Amino acid sequence: IFVIIPEYFLPDIIACMMKPIKVILFDWGDTVMRALPGSQGPMFKWKHVEAMPGIQTALQHLAAKYPLYLATNAADSSPLEIHAALARVGVDDYFTDIFTASKMGCAKPQINFYNHILETLNLSAGEVVMVGDDLTADIAGAFNAGIRAIWVQANFFIPMCSHPLQSAELLIADQLPSVIEHIQHHTLPELDECAELLMKHVSHPGLHKHVFTVSLVAYFLARLAQHNGLSLDPILAHRGGLLHDLDKLETVNPDNKHGAETARILNELGYAQLARIAISHSAFTILDPVTAPNTLEEQIVYLADKMCEGDKIVDVDTRFANFRKRYPNDLSLFNQSLSLINKMESDLHLSIAMKNDKLMPYLQRKVSFIG
Repeated sequence: IFVIIPEYFLPDIIACMMKPIKVILFDWGDTVMRALPGSQGPMFKWKHVEAMPGIQTALQHLAAKYPLYLATNAADSSPLEIHAALARVGVDDYFTDIFTASKMGCAKPQINFYNHILETLNLSAGEVVMVGDDLTADIAGAFNAGIRAIWVQANFFIPMCSHPLQSAELLIADQLPSVIEHIQHHTLPELDECAELLMKHVSHPGLHKHVFTVSLVAYFLARLAQHNGLSLDPILAHRGGLLHDLDKLETVNPDNKHGAETARILNELGYAQLARIAISHSAFTILDPVTAPNTLEEQIVYLADKMCEGDKIVDVDTRFANFRKRYPNDLSLFNQSLSLINKMESDLHLSIAMKNDKLMPYLQRKVSFIG
């Protein structure tokens, strides 16, 4: 069986069986304290310092349950000077210790940086979570070491070069306690687990390319919606897009049966939200109130699937024109579905403040950059 899995799906160290979280690592600059442009030298000497939005509330709640550590590449400050800077914003007492690149002789994203911390704390990778703002140093570095990572970023710039490796992401740190709680219960699969499920259930290279594209379109649509004030989970949308077609080769007709076996597999693994995305994504589910996509994530994956012809991003009308050619006996159902989908699509355009003529090129650029 020939299966295509991009190499960025396979970390250097596959995450071990997840254990209860025992320790939380935090990046320092732009995660706990703002790295102010133009400021130089040790931060504790800066004229002005400030904590990142929501971080004080998050640290207060988390420190009551977990030991917290800083893990930073800071070059201008020693651990004592970092402690002094933290004291200026009243968060120094929340941290048990500080790991710096200069002290350890290696830096993020090197696996040795994270392995040194694990060895020092006598913990396995599955017992640690990394929180940071840098997709390379904090997120990819932790992922490659088998450590779950949470991306905290306050702006909309996404310098992505792969599928999102993070277990969760948020815009403001005050949501961290609830996000940690969700991760503690392993409510979504990590990216390497998604890759294993695809290798096990999907053998056709073309279908791999399709779900990769759907997942990225869903992720970027969710990010746009989140940026415009909607409350939703982009990682749920991404993982839903990746795993929505596990039963595609067994259920080739576009009817309500497609998605049922995928939902069964995902429910057995404890991924109820992903199972619901799978059962609601097929073309005609929108006609039935029981199976129609209801949550924002379900609707986004549904639309993303209808915008992807294989691994090509097309508009919904083009996709349905091709459906009609392939399944001429279902013209009436396709027509009924399309009218509802066009309404869903219009609502999405309003939510993300971007019309189709700008959205399509945006998605095509983003997805082609990742490949």
